[in-house]
Amino acid sequence: MKLNRLPLFLLPVILGGVYLTTTSSSGGVSTFASGCFCHGSSSSATTVIVSSPVTGYTNNQIINFTVTVSNASRPAAGFNLETNIGTIISGGAGTQIFGGNEITHTSPKAMVSGTATWTFQWQAPASGNGTLTLNLSGNAVNLANGSAGDLWNTGNTLNIPFSTALDVANPTPLHFAQSDNGVLVSWLYDSKDLIQEYRLQRSTDGKHFETIFVQEVDQTTSTDLQFEDIQKSTSNFVYYRLETLDQEGKKNLSAAQMFRLNTENPIQLYPTLIDQNRIYFNGLSNEQHQLVLIDMLGNIVYQHQIQNGVNPLPEINKGHYAAIIRTSNQIIYRTFIQVQ
Repeated sequence: MKLNRLPLFLLPVILGGVYLTTTSSSGGVSTFASGCFCHGSSSSATTVIVSSPVTGYTNNQIINFTVTVSNASRPAAGFNLETNIGTIISGGAGTQIFGGNEITHTSPKAMVSGTATWTFQWQAPASGNGTLTLNLSGNAVNLANGSAGDLWNTGNTLNIPFSTALDVANPTPLHFAQSDNGVLVSWLYDSKDLIQEYRLQRSTDGKHFETIFVQEVDQTTSTDLQFEDIQKSTSNFVYYRLETLDQEGKKNLSAAQMFRLNTENPIQLYPTLIDQNRIYFNGLSNEQHQLVLIDMLGNIVYQHQIQNGVNPLPEINKGHYAAIIRTSNQIIYRTFIQVQ
């Protein structure tokens, strides 16, 4: 019987989640000549993220992306990702490309510290200025015969605009802390940047953003700016970004940064912009916790046991990293940090 692959955006919504057509295999993830099918039960215990260091593209530009699937209780994982424009031109080991706009795994990939990663390259179209949208699903599997016990989830929807619409050369990093009323968002203002206005924007899906705070600045403005977002979200994840307007009227859009809400036992990691070899944690329970840092190519560069208060960090190359806090059996916190 011929099996046809359904694009991610056409999969029907059932029981509050995305239903993924499934067929069992001994590896827990099915792979056929016509494509790859994720299966099992939808679960928030599986975290699925696609990331890139860029926030805009130009025609014919080649951009590197990383897909990360995390689950502390499953030994292997797979994924499926689609793009709406441009061409996926190459994938890393363990991937296969369909039609230039879809990429998936070839077989379940073993987790390392509860995380599996893949990389691929995308090339922008030669003409046009549409926004690139990446849709993603991932599956954490138990490597048993059949789909029982596998835990899939949809990932973030990543949108990257054409770069002539906004100047994305100098994104402003944001810092987060969970407060009693919501999320405290802060950033640094430098008068040398010649900014005249900040617009803080929020999203619950990483795709649709709304402006929630406007701050006009001048030479007398404090260098430390912050806003407490007290609106409660129905999602466990909230995305924030800054749009700035300089004195010449040029707009600059920062990369979207994700913050995970935890109302029962809020965990704080700070600073998210690291210029010294130390990092702080609050809200950790009495369990043993481990910090895992993953670079934008999907490589684990650091993992170590952590505790509340100050924790030393080794010398790490400058750049952006996914930061994961996990216990012995689950991932409890995930965010992004930047090392300067």
